Amino acid sequence: MWAVAMIVPLWVSIPALLGAAALGWAIDRALRWELDRAGALGWAIRIATGASLVLAAIVHPLIALALGALVLVERRWARADAPGAPAEPARAGLVVLGAAAAIVASRAPVPLYWDEHVWLAKVRMGALALRQAALDPAADLIPRGYPIVGSLAEIAFAMGRDDVPSMIAGAATLLLLCLALALSTMRADRRVAWALAIVLVPLVWVHARSAYLDLPIGLLALAIAAGLARAERWATCAAMIAAFLLAGCKDEGVVHALAIASAHVVASRDRRRDAARDSALVIAAALVATLGWRVLLVTHGVANRDHALEGAGLSQAGALALELARAMCDVRSWGLAWPIAIGAAMASRLVSPRASALAIAFVAQISALFVALLVGGERLTAFALGGTLANRWWMQVLPLAALLVVETIAHRQGSVGPDEPSR
Repeated sequence: MWAVAMIVPLWVSIPALLGAAALGWAIDRALRWELDRAGALGWAIRIATGASLVLAAIVHPLIALALGALVLVERRWARADAPGAPAEPARAGLVVLGAAAAIVASRAPVPLYWDEHVWLAKVRMGALALRQAALDPAADLIPRGYPIVGSLAEIAFAMGRDDVPSMIAGAATLLLLCLALALSTMRADRRVAWALAIVLVPLVWVHARSAYLDLPIGLLALAIAAGLARAERWATCAAMIAAFLLAGCKDEGVVHALAIASAHVVASRDRRRDAARDSALVIAAALVATLGWRVLLVTHGVANRDHALEGAGLSQAGALALELARAMCDVRSWGLAWPIAIGAAMASRLVSPRASALAIAFVAQISALFVALLVGGERLTAFALGGTLANRWWMQVLPLAALLVVETIAHRQGSVGPDEPSR
């Protein structure tokens, strides 16, 4: 029926969202994260927090315990933020989120691209069956050994239904949650401009209306960068939760988290101790997801050959760099996004400390992904040289690049935020 109506039934996810919100609210109140400071978008952080703990428990109870222990460590390390700070205005963010929901819902609720069937097949299995198959070396699960948190989230948001419209709705809800998490950590006066910069990129429309995880990965990476940049406790907690989801969805997620967190320490010359503490929490959250999953794979005898560390790309470094550059220059896919982003990164040091910090994170992301490509296995090298990888990795970098462009242009025009003096 919904296929005829040309609409994705996002309302299927409401019960799961309410349950995650209730758990996240309880955690917020118990640990005094003060997510009310994020305004209405603080509910996105609560939902992501509640969902993360549930998903971690499904993967393995020990991973949930490790994540819970990290949350308690954060409570012990918690900084004392200035009391009485006003809540972040949320109107612009809610408008962007509503427009995005309309865009992702206004389509036939069926797979539009052939490889969506691979990922949606995991969703159809159900949570417990997927976990069992993912850790069974004899199971015919493709691709083998990949992290399953993203698929588990889609199953949860689809309420375990195996009909195609519900599965599409689960994937769309995950995308919207990642978007809301990124918006919640972003400065309120940058949200609309950032959204406009994103929608001007043609390939974004493909990923926004599909079950691919690359755009959600990019949004979670942006949430980490923007959350750390705020230097407020609630935003650091949001970045920590984003890091767990990021590393739990795809293997390269931990690479993004490590790169952005390290870049934050480098960029924070005036408050390096606090920056190191916040970055350590983010890195630890990503490692809980990555190492926890890798340990499970090893103990169950499952090999992730696609993402093995073999150094196969070292001998093909030049060809890999050319392939990434070729994809970046595809105007039909990216428009002028990358020349503009590179120009913004080059000008950032002359603009503001905030823009400079984003530029460092942008360069760190790209460098870390390229290093990961060099030390990866033969299959990863083959995927990259075959042209199936580059655009997906660039999509993972795009959200942060768009904020870098917006931040640079805003300061060049003399728009200075209340928390940052003009230079």
